Amino acid sequence: MKILVYFADDLNKPTGSRIRCINLANSLAKYHDVYLAAPSIMNINGVKYKFVKIGRKYGMGKFLKYFNFFNTLRVVREVKPDLIYSFLDVSLPSMLIPAKLFKIPHFVELHGLTVEEFSVKYNYYSKNGIIYIFLESIFKWMIRRTDYQLVGCLPLKNYYGGTLKNFTIMPPSINTNLFNSSVKPNKYIEKIKKNINKIVVTYAGNFSYYQGTDLLIEIIKKLKDRNIDDFIFVIIGTTNEAFNKKIEEYHLKSEVIFIGLVPNNKVSSYLRASDVLLIPRLNIKTTQYAFPLKPLEYLSVGRCVIATKGWPHDELVQHMKYGLLADPNPEDFVEKLLLAKNKNLRHKLGMNAANMIKDKYSIDADIENLNSIFEKFN
Repeated sequence: MKILVYFADDLNKPTGSRIRCINLANSLAKYHDVYLAAPSIMNINGVKYKFVKIGRKYGMGKFLKYFNFFNTLRVVREVKPDLIYSFLDVSLPSMLIPAKLFKIPHFVELHGLTVEEFSVKYNYYSKNGIIYIFLESIFKWMIRRTDYQLVGCLPLKNYYGGTLKNFTIMPPSINTNLFNSSVKPNKYIEKIKKNINKIVVTYAGNFSYYQGTDLLIEIIKKLKDRNIDDFIFVIIGTTNEAFNKKIEEYHLKSEVIFIGLVPNNKVSSYLRASDVLLIPRLNIKTTQYAFPLKPLEYLSVGRCVIATKGWPHDELVQHMKYGLLADPNPEDFVEKLLLAKNKNLRHKLGMNAANMIKDKYSIDADIENLNSIFEKFN
């Protein structure tokens, strides 16, 4: 089967949705003739790539670039796919018309609420205003007109309700060949641990507001204020100006090691070299309907995870079973870090989690399920 996977944004940005899309296309290519179309340049083994031109990247163009059906129409004409797989609802304004025009079965994979993210990211409209309600209705209207919906989690399914007609709840999954408890630890981090004899606590990810990086800084500061000197923090990712400014303001440079951006296929070695992995993600509307990749990747490598209470951490981490859960404040995170000083506890929780992820969240199982659904539309 010839499948066209479409992603409406830059695939080079290190976010969970983009990583999921690339992993999906790569895994599908083992069984199908897969084309990946997006407004960025990529090179993925086994996947043919189609560049989709977009308009202005500034002002209202940042929003209107998602209504890009003239360029996606060209790509669909060239590829002539048997099935179109739109990744996220934000891809639908560009791909719905070509799919309908050429009568091609159209799937959409849904994670989170784009209209909510737009309201925060672009600040064009009030969350409770008429424009918000209008855009929310438009997205639901487009979702109803796809042929099949893959929904990332139960809360999102409940939110859409009757909007979904043919659907399967399919949480994200990871490539367990890349993320597992047998990956060799990063030598640089291992050397640091040996030299300073401290517990390495790592955060890896982007610095969007909902990731809780402000809370991360407050946790580091609280440890310093209490003269607790047992931990060193490793930060993986491209930090923003606000984060760097606070680190300087609180005089925390000696407590933090900045690694910078690391390719997703290399991240697991840094996680394996760590002792504790932190997820200070905020429990707000933007995150309540999304099932992120980060906890799956963290839990898969056999290290102790400490995460904020709330969805989906309550279900995944299950306090004292696969990791530790903390209230969203620095005081409770510090208490959980002190609990995680117990090496035997860290090992037990980490191995429990790694086995659970391998059994339940491997992308290979997702591909099997998708192939069985695709057969109905072939």
